Amino acid sequence: MSIQRVVLALGILAVPVVTFGQAIDANLSDKAVEVEFKNPLGLNKFKRAFYDIGFLYKDDKKNNTMGQVGFEVSGPAGSNAVGLDVGAGAKAYLASIADYDVVAVTLGLMARYAPPTANRFAMTFRANYAPDITTFNDGNKFFVRSARFGYEILPDVEIYVGYRKVTAGIENRPDAKMVEGGHVGIEWTLP
Repeated sequence: MSIQRVVLALGILAVPVVTFGQAIDANLSDKAVEVEFKNPLGLNKFKRAFYDIGFLYKDDKKNNTMGQVGFEVSGPAGSNAVGLDVGAGAKAYLASIADYDVVAVTLGLMARYAPPTANRFAMTFRANYAPDITTFNDGNKFFVRSARFGYEILPDVEIYVGYRKVTAGIENRPDAKMVEGGHVGIEWTLP
């Protein structure tokens, strides 16, 4: 089974998450679209723990596709860092990049800052990385990084502009870049 079929299957499996999802994040650029669904993990000890399922498609000669499933736990950085939340988690990616199939299990970090005097604005940074030992098929490393600047137009709706770069190291070949550049998006948190 090709990675593209696995990614398509992951997208189909996301249907129940859409039905019961707590948050939906969608963004797009001229050549790429990404949708992510998030749900709480329901852990009493970690109030900000969630799992997510996402899909990214880039319209180019190779029709790059990527599916992801993961979890993240986040919370305030401390009483001396008002407005700063940090988080950590893990994600598995299935990607078809420039005719290469890559499967990667990554560890990730997140930081989000909302200034106390203007808390409707927020800056968020994320990075997920998999070294050779947790990257499979044609890949030997995998790196996803993103940054975004958002504004909460309603209590449960944030619009944002962002930047992302997704690259994979390929066995005995130069690194393959899936997507790099800016995008605009919206994230809805459902009641």
